[in-house]
Amino acid sequence: MADEREVATVPRRPAIGRSWIAFVVGLAALLLGLLVGPRVPNDRQNEFGVFNVPLFGPFGVSLSIDSTDFMRFARDPSRLLEPHNIRQSRPGLILVAGVLTLPFYPMRYLVVWLGLRGERTDIEPQKMANSLLDNAPAYLPYIMLNVAALVLSFHFFRKICATVATRSDVATDLTVASIGLLIVANDVVKAFVWSPHTQMFNILVPIFGVYAVLRSWAGAARDRRFAVWMGLATGLGMTAYWVFAVLVPCLVLPALIDLVWRASPGERLRLIGNIGLFLVLAAAPMALWYVFVLASTGDFHASETRDNVMLIWMFDALSVGPGALAARLFDNAHVLINQAKPQAVAIAAAALLTLLAVIATAGRSLAVLRRAGGVVIAGLFVSVLVLIFYTCVGWLVPRLAYAMLPPLIVAIGALAVAAVGELPPYGRRALASAYLVLVLAQMVFEVVKDGPWY
Repeated sequence: MADEREVATVPRRPAIGRSWIAFVVGLAALLLGLLVGPRVPNDRQNEFGVFNVPLFGPFGVSLSIDSTDFMRFARDPSRLLEPHNIRQSRPGLILVAGVLTLPFYPMRYLVVWLGLRGERTDIEPQKMANSLLDNAPAYLPYIMLNVAALVLSFHFFRKICATVATRSDVATDLTVASIGLLIVANDVVKAFVWSPHTQMFNILVPIFGVYAVLRSWAGAARDRRFAVWMGLATGLGMTAYWVFAVLVPCLVLPALIDLVWRASPGERLRLIGNIGLFLVLAAAPMALWYVFVLASTGDFHASETRDNVMLIWMFDALSVGPGALAARLFDNAHVLINQAKPQAVAIAAAALLTLLAVIATAGRSLAVLRRAGGVVIAGLFVSVLVLIFYTCVGWLVPRLAYAMLPPLIVAIGALAVAAVGELPPYGRRALASAYLVLVLAQMVFEVVKDGPWY
């Protein structure tokens, strides 16, 4: 038992705790900068799928057109049972927001007093006009959840970096914080962090996936508690957003390798049981919700397969022939990669800096690569998994394409932290300063540029 606990526990490393301070300050500055608005001209709201809500002073938001549904249903979750409700198959985030909304009902009177309202006269006035006014209590809980997803993303990024860190100094902390801020200084955060939406999961889940791969590879799947909480996290997550399904191979594939190559005969039975338990728990929340809705209404509306032709396009392509399916999959992947490229400029610059840093460690380069190599491999693996997932989904938009980039940021961060520990003092300071300048430039760029609004 002692040996199993040792295998399943992430080794203790330098705490790099001061990185939290720099990250929180940077995130707060970014969020404040993104709150200046509304950014979309009033006559272009329909074009970009937003509706403008001026706040006070220079501040305002251009809310995603989907935000109205998220807020309305959080105020009255029973509406998820309405026939043909497009959110019926993804109730998780709405139900959580619904619980968090209860203490915020007095907020509506503040909104009335401030006179905040969103104006859309071009489409469905009864639905869009005064949306924030009518649904004010639900707005702040969603924003809290968005910010919590970003903070959790950095939390897991920092835990991964801690496994490769050899020093706990200002340079290491600043490196972790700077590269961590690249996780939040991006187009997805710009377009959706101030809107009730699910898009922050496209940042959190890929980073959590890297963490899951590393923990499972280290033998954590032999621990029943790990299998349980990972199964619940995956299953409950899938009720909110289907990208949580990526976590299944993130845990199962390394666990199967552990089962075949490393586990003793006695451990294999336990590992098989834990994998089975994880899969049951991952499937159970959505299955229970499906049964509940079916029993309550007699029908279950899955908009992914009925309205948007997501996923089922593969069956249509396969009916033409395997070649047609393969060609469409290749085209989808190619489109997603091309959509991700413009969003990866700062990440590529960080990768170049990190490569130079590894080279600068001279005789210690191999040690750096050995220390961070597992994280790099896990990051590449999860990035490919996300690409495969959205290639199969078949809905090709830049905000989904971005999801393959956070695991690469994790890989770069691990290499950077390993390298900075091997440099002389002046080299550590220079490298950390370079990362800081890079992320500050990226943050300013995201705040001041026009768009994207999708």
